[in-house]
Amino acid sequence: LAFSRGGGPATLLASASWDKTVRTWDVFSGRGAVESLPHNHDVLALAFAPNGKQLAAATLNGDITFWDPHEAVLVHTIEGRRDIRGGRLASDRRAADGTSG
Repeated sequence: LAFSRGGGPATLLASASWDKTVRTWDVFSGRGAVESLPHNHDVLALAFAPNGKQLAAATLNGDITFWDPHEAVLVHTIEGRRDIRGGRLASDRRAADGTSG
């Protein structure tokens, strides 16, 4: 489970499941806020960005998916087996600003 801290039209609670989905709930209305966010593998962990505008989901195969939880849109995927284990180059446009090259 993960709670958003705002940043959108609603305060959301996200729940991960072994049925390969993430569901979001509008905390104050008590109903689902958006459709389920489908994944290819079991979802192990969730985290909202501090502004509440993105939701990260880690799956059993090592992938991390980034969603817009208010629109139920997939924003980006990091393939754990390829991107994390192999590392990233300093020239990669998604590398952190503080990385030394």
